[in-house]
Amino acid sequence: MLVYYLGHFFSQIEMKEDLSWERERRWLEKMEALSATARGIAHDLNNVLTPILMNAEMALAQAPEGSLRTFLEQILEAAERAKKLLGHITAFGRQMQMERRPVEVAELLRGAIEQIRPTLPPGIELREEIRSSGTVMADPPQIEKVLLDLAENAVQAMGKEGTLEISVEEVDPRSAPFPSMVPGPYLRIRVMDTGCGINPAVKDLVFDPYFTTRGADGRKGWGLSVAYGIVRNHEGALRIADQKGGGTIFDLFLPKMVQKPLEEPSPLPKGKERVLLLEEGGLLGVEGEMLQRPGYRVVGVTAPSEALGMLEGFDLLVADGELAKEIEGRIFKPVVFLCRFREEARGITVRKPVLLRELAEAVRRALGESQEE
Repeated sequence: MLVYYLGHFFSQIEMKEDLSWERERRWLEKMEALSATARGIAHDLNNVLTPILMNAEMALAQAPEGSLRTFLEQILEAAERAKKLLGHITAFGRQMQMERRPVEVAELLRGAIEQIRPTLPPGIELREEIRSSGTVMADPPQIEKVLLDLAENAVQAMGKEGTLEISVEEVDPRSAPFPSMVPGPYLRIRVMDTGCGINPAVKDLVFDPYFTTRGADGRKGWGLSVAYGIVRNHEGALRIADQKGGGTIFDLFLPKMVQKPLEEPSPLPKGKERVLLLEEGGLLGVEGEMLQRPGYRVVGVTAPSEALGMLEGFDLLVADGELAKEIEGRIFKPVVFLCRFREEARGITVRKPVLLRELAEAVRRALGESQEE
């Protein structure tokens, strides 16, 4: 009988864990769908907004004083607000340009706390607890923005008094804290408050664009959805943890960098093949030199139609992912794509900004695969 009850007890625990992961998986799928939609909107909105901003600014510079100038100023002001909105959409869609570098998480937290502390009301106590530290690959201003947004959210929930606690610790490297994350060492930054908490009924909506719990007169915006996009762009996760006794806990997970033993670098892959480079003018020179360093004979062009016409005389095409879209279905040679965003990757891809070794290895791999065929 005891065995039966123990078996039933543990099966109930496993069922609850499975349901929890399934719930998070469905939530993640929803957020990914919203992100994909945001990327499409950001692309289209940028194409529409750019000529409006540029032409309004040029017209304003030449407009005489009077009502016409006032109208143009209002157009420009509205366009600049739209540009700011575009920045929020881009962040949520995970297309922001980042300058990630190795940074000590303790240094990152102290920088954010220095900005948070002066903004707190006198009745709110700020506690910091850094149990462990470590290094993460991060864009410090972006992660600081996430922490500032979470702190602002906490202050609004607490009102005039309460406790805001910011801590960091390493989580179990054998477990993935979120379905989308691979198992490995993560640093968990926790932002905890003693406010009114979040209604479980709306917990899954907190990171949605324009969601607010502040009532009809509350300020709506992209707030925590932007924070979500920034963290996902860092290959991490942001979620609400259960808080017993009131208040809210936000957990921010970032992959911890693991120190690898130094290895003797292998020789740079070389070749003498003919490579056609299709790239924007500003990058054509430096990427051409990168390809020439391993010994390739390189010709660079900026027009997709020109590249297509010359392709017959080359062994390989190295092409900017956006420019290549115009001719992608007609490329009959091995190709290496240079893409800014992970979502643009297809075939053999090198992420921008391009590094010499990554480019040389990708070119060699593309040429090797074509010879095997």
